[in-house]
Amino acid sequence: MQKNKDVHKEYYNLSNLKDISDNNEVFFRRMIELFIKNATSSIIEIKKSYKVVDFEKMSIIAHKIKPSIDLVCNDELKALVRSIELEAKTKSYSQKLKQNIALFSSLLKNIINDLKKLPKT
Repeated sequence: MQKNKDVHKEYYNLSNLKDISDNNEVFFRRMIELFIKNATSSIIEIKKSYKVVDFEKMSIIAHKIKPSIDLVCNDELKALVRSIELEAKTKSYSQKLKQNIALFSSLLKNIINDLKKLPKT
């Protein structure tokens, strides 16, 4: 049963966040809450921007979420958000962009769900 717990854990690492929180549990929890809120809205906005072909907005959103992704996520997600930002900047409405957005959204949603399950103190 324990085997399925945090199945997406390889996509994120909270050690950097723990380091900068300096064992301040309130700060750590607040940062997790902000990550969840910002990541959730970023997924929605990136998908909307793709749908209405608003590359500028998509690029801005991807750029804004990068520091949070860099702090919490693994290299694959870091690369995905950068790819989305770059493709949006070059106005590349491609199948690759669509796939990257879908993968980024899926992985980020899984991370968000895992983070919501963290024990509250």
